[in-house]
Amino acid sequence: MLLEISAIIIAAFIVILIIVLIPVLIKIFKAAKQAEKLFETVKNHVPSISHDLAIILHDASDISASANRQVAKIEGSIDKYKRIESIFEQKIARPFMEIIATLSGLLKGLAVFIKYLKRVY
Repeated sequence: MLLEISAIIIAAFIVILIIVLIPVLIKIFKAAKQAEKLFETVKNHVPSISHDLAIILHDASDISASANRQVAKIEGSIDKYKRIESIFEQKIARPFMEIIATLSGLLKGLAVFIKYLKRVY
């Protein structure tokens, strides 16, 4: 009798376990199908995305190289400007400032001379 009760209890647990496991297995099966669809979609889109990404990276590399060339040109222009500025300062600005200083001194001297003449006469 104890053996029969044990068998009935074990059978009941197995039936309950099967009743609980069937919906779980069905959900696992559905999830596996959805995962398979997702992997198929990803598998189909990865080559095109990879190709597009390669094109974008190539274009970005070209843009970077172009920017580097433009910066080099700008640096060359700045160097030329600095040389021109230096030449301008040496050849034109300094002599001009010296002439202006000389004329200024001359005009002040002339103004003092005129004042002196006005006092004397």
